[in-house]
Amino acid sequence: MRIAYAAVWNLIPGEAVTEKIRDQVASWQALGHAVKVFGVSELANAEELGFAVALDLIARDRSGGMLARLKSNSKAYRRLIRRIAGFAPDIVYLRNAYYHPVLAELARKFPTVLEINTLERGEAWLIALRNRQRRVQAIWALATVHLARRHAAGCVALTEEIRARYERPGNRTLWTVLPNAVNLAQRKELPARRATDGRPRICFLGGKIGFRLHYHGVDKILELARRLGDEAAFDLVGDFSVFGADAIPPNVTMHGHLGREACDAVLSRSDCALGTAALHRKGMEEACPLKLRDYLAAGLPVILPYKETALRDLHPWWMLALPNSERNLAENADRILDFARGVRGRRVPRAEVAPLIGSLALESRRAEFFREVSDRWIGGRGE
Repeated sequence: MRIAYAAVWNLIPGEAVTEKIRDQVASWQALGHAVKVFGVSELANAEELGFAVALDLIARDRSGGMLARLKSNSKAYRRLIRRIAGFAPDIVYLRNAYYHPVLAELARKFPTVLEINTLERGEAWLIALRNRQRRVQAIWALATVHLARRHAAGCVALTEEIRARYERPGNRTLWTVLPNAVNLAQRKELPARRATDGRPRICFLGGKIGFRLHYHGVDKILELARRLGDEAAFDLVGDFSVFGADAIPPNVTMHGHLGREACDAVLSRSDCALGTAALHRKGMEEACPLKLRDYLAAGLPVILPYKETALRDLHPWWMLALPNSERNLAENADRILDFARGVRGRRVPRAEVAPLIGSLALESRRAEFFREVSDRWIGGRGE
């Protein structure tokens, strides 16, 4: 097949979503498909991104007022469609983004599969309430969130919860559930930490400041650290400058944003890792965040305060499941400490998690879904 990835996203070197897209398209190419990425991005330097497939980036101008930005978006999206048409794809894959009428043209011209990453209304409300600069975007998302799904020939939901919320019986749109994956060939297996003191180390990979911190639950992790005191040490990776120095307990090391190698160094000195701690704050129970894939690829046992799509109905020794509630960490501090102590000196076998999180297995299933959508779309046009 000829697969066009329409990445209406700011592709930034080293950023998690950029790495995810890069891993996806590399897997499709390895499966024998012809793949090209078409991006609309504020950063249009393709060489820095390290994609193994052809990459066609269109620069988007975000300067000026709102009207100027809207015009810039429209021009960029029309150029995107013309360039995709020149590639003549069998399928277009579009990561869900803010809806724009021009993008509906894409679905009329080519069978388009939409990747849905979240319960969009909940996240849009969260943005609207907590980020004034993006409030207009959030209101637009709330008003138009259903339109992209209406035009899509297929939808890939990252979780069962997303599919259950959005799939409509009788609609011709095909649906499947595929959680996030990671290219395990590009991830190091890290040896178990040799303890130099008597306390376990727990790590957390976070992100940027702003509304996302709210559902990461960093405030709850800091409270947990205060409760455990000298019994455990914590390493937090991410931009958490919103928290002042007086809010950071002495058993917490704040690393800031790190590149891949420096991040691996933090993981290698950890005994286990914490997942997203406050998913309930945006009205969700289930997720498949990329940080969990990084943890398991490195071999770290995990503490999960939410339902993880890839691990549904599984109860391995290397996972501690906690409730998705406001007091989930504080009320389970003793369980967390016991778990962290119990997994010291152990790592999760790569062979055990490869079928669950590895891109080789999951992207093969995605490509099969592409074929099903393409065949249905062609049949529907009487070709």
